Amino acid sequence: MAGRKSRSSFVCSSCGYRTPRWIGQCPACGEWGTFVQESESKKVETRLPPVKSVKDVTLSPQQRLITGIPELDRVLGGGLVPGAVVLVGGVPGAGKSTLLMQAADALARSGQQVLYASAEESETQIRMRAERIGSLSDNLLLYSGSVLDEVEVACLHHNVQVLVLDSVQTFRCEDVPSSPGSPLQVREVAARMVQMAKTRNISIFLIGHVTKEGHIAGPRMLEHMVDAVVYFDASGPENLRFLRAVKNRFGPVNEVGAFLMTSSGMKEVADPASAFLTGEEKETGRALACAREGTRDFVLEVHSLVRPVAFGYGRRVVTGLETGRALQTLAVVEKALGRDFRQYDVYISTVRGLRIRDTAADLAVAASVISAVRGIPLPHGSVFMGEVTLTGRVLPDFTFEERLDSLVRLGYRVVFSPPLRVKTAREIRFVPVKNVEELAEKLP
Repeated sequence: MAGRKSRSSFVCSSCGYRTPRWIGQCPACGEWGTFVQESESKKVETRLPPVKSVKDVTLSPQQRLITGIPELDRVLGGGLVPGAVVLVGGVPGAGKSTLLMQAADALARSGQQVLYASAEESETQIRMRAERIGSLSDNLLLYSGSVLDEVEVACLHHNVQVLVLDSVQTFRCEDVPSSPGSPLQVREVAARMVQMAKTRNISIFLIGHVTKEGHIAGPRMLEHMVDAVVYFDASGPENLRFLRAVKNRFGPVNEVGAFLMTSSGMKEVADPASAFLTGEEKETGRALACAREGTRDFVLEVHSLVRPVAFGYGRRVVTGLETGRALQTLAVVEKALGRDFRQYDVYISTVRGLRIRDTAADLAVAASVISAVRGIPLPHGSVFMGEVTLTGRVLPDFTFEERLDSLVRLGYRVVFSPPLRVKTAREIRFVPVKNVEELAEKLP
């Protein structure tokens, strides 16, 4: 038998933490004054649930849906899995709605029945954007409203295979007594979308708003409920956008796709490595690094500027790199050269503001600082790859072999790296450096 039991509780609007009484500070996220009262009906089930042995579960091969956007397919692990729920987050203006409108149009042109549901734009506004980016397929259906029940009915009536929900924080379930965007509504909307995806084999994109800290708004469990979570990073240079996967049940995580925001929609960057090179080889303080994002290798420039100050202590400015790690490498270089940099301003930056967290770029930072101090350009076409420890030792990366293949494919032939035995012969010359002192000796 089953019954219903009503109860009232207080939910943190920041993280979704629930408590039976009101408290001032959330013990989960530490925010103050974020608890709101919500009532809910909890269904109590007492019947025996059906279970089966893992060996009795039948497997059916599912072919992925190709979105028509290779960079998006790369991040998803090769395409969209039928019945998967993908959460797409990003700051306002990053291009989430534009990219998913293009993906929805491409899927519709391939024969899929696609529904684009938006609670933020009218049908006219959606049509204007679709016309601007050339997404006007007959199989692309539009819904403008905020009632999730109507979206579910439309999906079943039109036999929809792909659904885009823009956004998960603006839709509401009519049987939930709270406003759209509240933790209870967001959780219920996501739960019903996941249930519909699994029972009806519908692939669903959920667009999510982000907070000022960069996290997707709503309860943290939202990211646990979905199959994949991808973020649009719009903090890079100019109109360049990076789509990063941070969770993927059907593919690799930390994968990255590169896009360029244009007036006619999101354009894929076929060769993102060339976007971070200036082409100037004879500049002092310039070093080439090989950084990895997901399964992709980028060759980018690290620039350093060292100049004396008239009085006081010099400044330390780091752009595009982890500040603490860059300053740690600077201290190691200072010790290796036997120089005191306290009377010098030191500026370290990546080209075009690209942000990297790869420790293999440490050696490039050290080489660029040495070049800037000596005022001599580094050897032409040389790539510096290695992690620098506090003792000055240079360590290899675990993906060293794969990075070498990428460098050969990109046309680079000289690599400064820690001494290693590579498994395969390549048309590349290694300059082994055990530590930063040896690096300083082998550089001009």
